[in-house]
Amino acid sequence: MQSLEALTRDAQMFFSRWGTSRKPRWMLWGRLLLLTPGFQLVFWLRVQRALKTVPVVGPALRRCLWYVTTIWFSCDVDPEVEIGPGLYLPHPLGIVIGVVVLITIMGLVVGQFSVGSHIQMMGMPISKIIDGMPADKLEGVARSINIGLAGMSMLVQFALGIVLFFYLIGSLFDERKDRSVLF
Repeated sequence: MQSLEALTRDAQMFFSRWGTSRKPRWMLWGRLLLLTPGFQLVFWLRVQRALKTVPVVGPALRRCLWYVTTIWFSCDVDPEVEIGPGLYLPHPLGIVIGVVVLITIMGLVVGQFSVGSHIQMMGMPISKIIDGMPADKLEGVARSINIGLAGMSMLVQFALGIVLFFYLIGSLFDERKDRSVLF
């Protein structure tokens, strides 16, 4: 029942973004379920959550549905994550949400301006958590985000360096195939 209420709040978020419409409610729900990938992802996340309560086969079905949802939407949302009602994902592509992942916290802090107070952490909207933080804690969060982003960029730069090195070695090898002097 809780999942149904959360799903209704999610739908209300989409309806409010679309503005008022004279179309019947069933047509709007049909549009949500058939033509709106963001709501489809949210719907399947709610179904995963509901499967948690099914005895014996629930965890296996939940894991299978998680796998299909991850492939279908290119979004990895950990099955153990608690998502509050009113989630609005306009373009669900490449989203990664984990239980204890620094990237998630960075995404929540940075993305709270676009998502607003609809994502909750520990039962509170993320905007209230940030607004209630002292300045030194906010500075620590900003420093952590900078370190995390720098670490991720270093991984990409390291991979780029390895690829570039082997590309250059390969081009030198190909240059020597005709036994000519380099260049």
